[in-house]
Amino acid sequence: MAATADAGGSRLRVIESAVALLGSKHGWAPARHGRVSFLVAGATRAEAAALVDADWTAVAGRLLDPGAEPSDLRVTLSFVGPELYGEAPSAEGIAVGWEPGPAETAVPALLQRLGKDAFDAAFAFMPGFWGYSSWGEGSRALAGLGVPVVCTSYTLQECEDDEDALRG
Repeated sequence: MAATADAGGSRLRVIESAVALLGSKHGWAPARHGRVSFLVAGATRAEAAALVDADWTAVAGRLLDPGAEPSDLRVTLSFVGPELYGEAPSAEGIAVGWEPGPAETAVPALLQRLGKDAFDAAFAFMPGFWGYSSWGEGSRALAGLGVPVVCTSYTLQECEDDEDALRG
């Protein structure tokens, strides 16, 4: 899927919805108040740049105390994917890192460098865990993080196939 100008916005809406649902239904909250760290697996450079440049105000409203300024939220985004190259994008208030390469090697390498406790949640946008052998070790590493792993899919069947692949 080619990234569009709204790629960051649509992915951010998924993140906002996941934060709301995880918090209200499962009592999830970031490990550190006022800070959140997300792993985004399988992103392209354009998708990463769009997500970094997106307006995080709504997510901040869900994670910060009432009356806090959205700029008080500190976001760390760690991207892994085969199409990451060059310097990581940057934005004020967002720390960005990335590990280029296929998920099979990039996810375990990032976790080895940062530790599995580095993340509050992981996201994979239409990853196709079930259909790409390159996800093998990477999907097992995601499943072993001990944090919510939020994936999007084109269909319910693909979602269920991805879930089966993650569960092994």
